[in-house]
Amino acid sequence: MRMETNHLAVICSLVLSLGLLATIPAAAQESVSEQSDAALQGPARESPRPAHVRALNNSLLLLHEQMQQAQAGEAESIRDQAKTVITERAATLTALIEENPRAALSFAFSPELLADLAAKFPESAGLLETHGTWQGAIEVWVADYPPPTGSRIGLYSKTTVRMNVGGEWLEVHFAGQSSANLQSGATLQAIGVQVGSAIVASSATAQASTTTSSGRDEQ
Repeated sequence: MRMETNHLAVICSLVLSLGLLATIPAAAQESVSEQSDAALQGPARESPRPAHVRALNNSLLLLHEQMQQAQAGEAESIRDQAKTVITERAATLTALIEENPRAALSFAFSPELLADLAAKFPESAGLLETHGTWQGAIEVWVADYPPPTGSRIGLYSKTTVRMNVGGEWLEVHFAGQSSANLQSGATLQAIGVQVGSAIVASSATAQASTTTSSGRDEQ
């Protein structure tokens, strides 16, 4: 009886071992399959406009480095190249502010680098972004737009915030907060980056006021 019991235990142990061995190749194959799928999918793709701004930033940084090492006869050619890049970058960055303010803010250069770029490429300095604080009375417009072709949604609304700074109207976009509670006539103080006539605000505060004074304090 004891011998039969021992034989049965040995058989059970063999069956269990064979079962575990059978699962190992399957598990390994599944792991390899998952890694292959991940490799085929690759990293998440960046949307076209942010990728374009990133490429333009890299191009401008390269030209900035070349300018630091340029001989006298090379400087003019580098400035011409930089003017083309800076012009395209300003237009693309402005469009990105409209599309994705947070992403646009992340691509802005530091104040120190912007000052150096402006010194090396003075003819294009006006197209570079500016860090600062802006304050003024605002106008808030809400417009309804038809849905894109083929879309099932109805009309969608877009809120536009314009701020009067020293008699100039600047369109304000918000990188981390909603403009839903803003009302025309309020005084807005925005901290962020200006590109052309657009501001992308990293932070902003508003006070209900009819004060018409406005101003700007650059950093």
